[in-house]
Amino acid sequence: MSSGDVRVQCPYCFQIVDLSLDPETRGVTIQDCEVCCRPWQLTVKRRKRDGKLLVRVERAQ
Repeated sequence: MSSGDVRVQCPYCFQIVDLSLDPETRGVTIQDCEVCCRPWQLTVKRRKRDGKLLVRVERAQ
């Protein structure tokens, strides 16, 4: 996996999904699960000290 790739778990169907994110992606976005098609809210950040990608996945409202 590259630095923009992340493995997340769907908060609805609990399947593991691999995402490829643009290296400049930050903030909050909505994306549908590739498996069950339900909407997620993705919160994307990068750690300042090492640039590590941090992604939080929640059910979109």
